[in-house]
This record gives sequence, C-alpha cells and structure tokens, in this order.
Amino acid sequence: MKKTDNFRANEAVLSWPNVGSRETVLQSFAETIQKELAEAWKACGTFERTALGYLALSSAMIAIFARILRALRGSLQCKGSLR
Repeated sequence: MKKTDNFRANEAVLSWPNVGSRETVLQSFAETIQKELAEAWKACGTFERTALGYLALSSAMIAIFARILRALRGSLQCKGSLR
C-alpha cells in the first residue's frame, strides 16, 4: 500500500510561510514599534509627557538605589557584619 492510496481529496497540506530572514523580520518589527511610539508621543499632551518623564526618572533612581544596596550588602558580607 502506498501513501497516496490513503490520500483524500478534502485533505490539505499546510506549509510554513516564507517570511524571509531573521534580520528582516527584526527590522520590520523595530520599525513598527518605532512608528507606534512616535504616534503615541504625538498624541500625548503636557500632562502625559510630564508623567512619563517622572516615571522614567523614578525608575532610574530605583535602579541606581538597588545597585548601591547590592554593593553595600556585598561589602558588609565581606566584613562578616551581615549574615
């Protein structure tokens, strides 16, 4: 029995679409994100820009503070003060 003997006319084979190379997909994704962010920035008013700036500033301060705490904890553990 051949494989073609069991083939029915209402069955179909799906193939993976040829989407191109990985670089082109990543470039198109980056361009799409860039366009969407530009449109969102245009739609923002003064309040939204101020709020986003505050969010960015506070996030940066939290990241810096966390880094300082990790360094401080490491120096205290080396001295045996913190267990």
